Amino acid sequence: MTKTPFSLAADLIAAATALHSYFEALKSAGFTDSQAFAIVRDMARAGSANG
Repeated sequence: MTKTPFSLAADLIAAATALHSYFEALKSAGFTDSQAFAIVRDMARAGSANG
């Protein structure tokens, strides 16, 4: 199935929302902003490497 620009945009928004949720959950668990950001950044990098 070919992705349309709208479906690609929706996928990006969903991914950003999920990463933000993880970031907020880590902060609620006691991680600092920089620690939470580093973890979420690494999650995003791992996800992009896996396709």
